[in-house]
Amino acid sequence: MRPALFLVLLAVLGIGIGFLALTLSRGPEPQPIQDIASALTQRDAGQGGVTISVVYATPEYFNARGEAEKAQEYELDKYLVFTVAMDTHSVDLSPYKMEAITFLRDGNGKEYPAKDWRALSDSSHHRSGVVRFQKIEGKALEVVIKGVAGEEERVFRWP
Repeated sequence: MRPALFLVLLAVLGIGIGFLALTLSRGPEPQPIQDIASALTQRDAGQGGVTISVVYATPEYFNARGEAEKAQEYELDKYLVFTVAMDTHSVDLSPYKMEAITFLRDGNGKEYPAKDWRALSDSSHHRSGVVRFQKIEGKALEVVIKGVAGEEERVFRWP
């Protein structure tokens, strides 16, 4: 009876080790889009009646959204890409030239102009688009939007 018990325990141990190896070989589970988007999104307090949110659109962000082709379209190998959404019910947003008022600031305080702005929505109260900047070195980044609704600047930071 002892040899049979030993064989059963050995089989259970083998199955457990095989299951563990299979689980570890698959790698980590992908993060839900909500977790990724939340980590990459910065939002202001809605000063002057305009709320602005900015998403640092990384390859991981587009992959999680099932939009991996956007990484190529926006040339993430050359540019830092951010999506910007502005919402209001009291201010006309259409006069703002986003490519002229949006800057990238590095950890040393140096500002870089936007390469371009691609509008996704040009409504006067709900405006959104994609802004691209030439890639820069460093991990600390700020997107700065100047002069919206009487605010000198709005700063959105990523470590």
